[in-house]
Amino acid sequence: MAIVFPLTWPDLPVQEIDLIMVTTSAMNESPFTGQQQVYSWPRQMWRADIVLPKMPREKAEQWICFLAKLRGRVGTFLMPPIVGNVQRGSMTGSPLVDGAGQTGLELSINGMTANSSGVFLAGDFLQLGSGSTARLHKVLNDADADATGSATLDIWPPLRSAPADGATIVFTNPAGIFRLNQSESPFKYVSPQRASLRFSVIEDI
Repeated sequence: MAIVFPLTWPDLPVQEIDLIMVTTSAMNESPFTGQQQVYSWPRQMWRADIVLPKMPREKAEQWICFLAKLRGRVGTFLMPPIVGNVQRGSMTGSPLVDGAGQTGLELSINGMTANSSGVFLAGDFLQLGSGSTARLHKVLNDADADATGSATLDIWPPLRSAPADGATIVFTNPAGIFRLNQSESPFKYVSPQRASLRFSVIEDI
């Protein structure tokens, strides 16, 4: 049976996840005046360190085999934000991308119920694309729908490619595409019938 990427994240509990927002910037500071010059680069991406609980071997082997299928950094998989699967906003209506050619840190949407407050709240996650094009974004500010059911979202990371006009926005169980951040996939048998794992991942760009 052929292994096809991206793989699906195992539907098993995670003990701890550290989601890391990687932003590339630099600063020069004059040693004489203290004046600063700041540079911002387009490299912005997700990284995560994941700890799994000690679990019975029958569950642990599902994780171990999942990691083995990835062949180190070769394979990709769809990962949810774990704690952000349920949105805080009202999400009234069916949000869609409003307009082609969008790039950057803002996303215009429509399809929401007119004059709805708090359709997205700061900290909500959303997904654009699917499969190998799935991208996970975080909403940075509360957003209300106007009289036409439209809103503009401040998001992170920025759009890397312009979504199609009318594309669906996934806000229930969103996910992004990731790969392992190392070539090794360590696991530990803590007894004949129990095991534990930890690993690091990075967004696939």
